[in-house]
Amino acid sequence: MNKPNHEEKIKKLIDELYLKNILHDPLISEALEKVSMYNYFPREIWDYLYQDIPLPYCFNPQRPCAAPHMNAIFLHLINLIPECKIVQLSSMSGYFASLMAEISKNSQIIIIEDNKIIAELTKENIKRSKLDNRIKVINNDPVDEIFNHIDADRFIFCGAISNSFLSELAEQVKDDTVILAPVFNSVLFPIDQDLIRIIKEDGELITESFGKVNFILLESEKILNWTKKTQKLIFNQIADQLQDYFQETYPTQEPIFKLSMKIPEFISKDLLDTTNLLSRGYYKQVLLNCLEILNETIRYIYKNKIDKNVDFSSITIDEMIEKLKN
Repeated sequence: MNKPNHEEKIKKLIDELYLKNILHDPLISEALEKVSMYNYFPREIWDYLYQDIPLPYCFNPQRPCAAPHMNAIFLHLINLIPECKIVQLSSMSGYFASLMAEISKNSQIIIIEDNKIIAELTKENIKRSKLDNRIKVINNDPVDEIFNHIDADRFIFCGAISNSFLSELAEQVKDDTVILAPVFNSVLFPIDQDLIRIIKEDGELITESFGKVNFILLESEKILNWTKKTQKLIFNQIADQLQDYFQETYPTQEPIFKLSMKIPEFISKDLLDTTNLLSRGYYKQVLLNCLEILNETIRYIYKNKIDKNVDFSSITIDEMIEKLKN
């Protein structure tokens, strides 16, 4: 497998993110250009890198990294400053932490990772990128460990957490702290998530929602115990139904086909790539990809049927669906 040119691939991805009105900050663009994905993903995945889809960075245990557009959104919302203490929950292979290190050059970053295999893999990736003097990886349950770093300036959750846990943390952080997290409201339905940002100012909590997102749950023994039955049910259903989704449901029921619109090349390619991941048994990644393909489809329809100049950063998927219904 050949190692393609990072500069060529990332330029194409950055242009795509600008066209989608997701990327706005040149500092984030520069970080994407400087941090090579090849240092953070296994060779088996190199052919899929620099596409705007979630991808696995570990096979055993299976663990996906967020799609590039979601990394860009997180980087915009976390409001990084030149020097601060940053705590990231769940490793994301070290790639996202390295992007933050490139933007906030004098900051110290702590990654809290529950899984020992993932923690060691992340340490290796960070050392390979020569950032081990600025990014520290702690192998511990993040639900417990996070409160040992309550003085941090930024908290970024790269796995979904409960609204009650977020509230507990927010009450204890200091002023000017920013927390960003995918949040579920019920352990009975943890895949229904909102992206929540909390900023603490003068003792008051300012809470903002940035729409629906799809993350796996934060890797934590405590969260696993809370949601164990639900997770088992969800992933059994995934294994049984994904093949049917691609062969039957998507081509016959999705709105892009009902409207007799030609499917755009980028959605076709995402479908093909996701089918390939499915055939290799990467069910968690495939679930995330399915949900993102549906969102891509909705954005494409909205732009072609409602507003050709839409700024996707200022409208949620739910709002687009409501307008399309009308």
